[in-house]
Amino acid sequence: MAILDNSNDIIMDAVLTEVGRRRMADGNFSITKFALGDDEINYSQYNRSHPSGSAYYDLEILQTPVLEAVTAQNSAINYGLLSMTKTNLLYMPSIKVNQNFDKALQISGTIFYVATNSETREKLRTASLLGVDSKKVMLSNSATDTQLLYIESGIDDATLTADSTNRANYIVSNDMMDSTFVVQVDNRLFSGVWQLNGVSTFSAPASSTTITVPDGLESAGSSNSATNLSSYSNYSARGVANLLYTPTTSGRSEKSVLAGPRGSAAAINFSTTYTGGSGTATPSIFTQYGKAAQDLFASGDTFDYIDTTVYITGARSTAAAQIPVRLIRLNTPA
Repeated sequence: MAILDNSNDIIMDAVLTEVGRRRMADGNFSITKFALGDDEINYSQYNRSHPSGSAYYDLEILQTPVLEAVTAQNSAINYGLLSMTKTNLLYMPSIKVNQNFDKALQISGTIFYVATNSETREKLRTASLLGVDSKKVMLSNSATDTQLLYIESGIDDATLTADSTNRANYIVSNDMMDSTFVVQVDNRLFSGVWQLNGVSTFSAPASSTTITVPDGLESAGSSNSATNLSSYSNYSARGVANLLYTPTTSGRSEKSVLAGPRGSAAAINFSTTYTGGSGTATPSIFTQYGKAAQDLFASGDTFDYIDTTVYITGARSTAAAQIPVRLIRLNTPA
């Protein structure tokens, strides 16, 4: 549904999703809940320097054209609005991918690579492809021999020092500590999710040069179907206490990607059933939803791949991140 408030007229454009049309056809359509989103708003247009004063700070935002209503359930609302019972909240947590840890998966261009098998991973770990440092590709189905996708949840605001006091005051006491994260993955591509085993925490005392970053994984267990995304499944991944504090001593660099106090962090990997090497036939899933036998790097090696998005949401903070992922397998080596 889209709403346009222009002058004194309010125009509402409401259309049904595929699920809504199906239920209407079955005679059991009934609106019991609704959600609001602000996907089309660019808040960077809030201009505190407007020459006409504070009444015009949000002028550009208010004049932003509203998108037409969309029928695709997957894209109806990506950024939903929240109803908060507390009226004294000054900061809201966010989720960011951390690429600063030694075992952290690094982005390549605009996407994170996940290899379906070790043959593909080793081929990508060459100087002419993704680099010999091996940090730009993650091996699926592996609990040890791979990079991991690390995320952090906390307040990304430098006006708050990342110390234990602010962590307690602005995250813990406001019930914004994400002890778990909802990981949504396309179940046609991924058959499971790996999570941290919870044996240790992320830790770096302010006056210490020692940094502890957990990397032990275990299965995140079973899933349930995502109600907001077709062909997606929800997994619950463990969030581990994030005690990475701003260093006050020399000899240690800042490893967190959050400017303010940190709440929790997680590391994940994925399971997939498409593990066959280059000597096997291309699984039909790649030709149906992606591309097959592509010379992606002009190296003579061809690959099958599918681009997808992984959605991660904090169970308590409701902070969310959309992570672009490329599932890839070696088709024919040069």
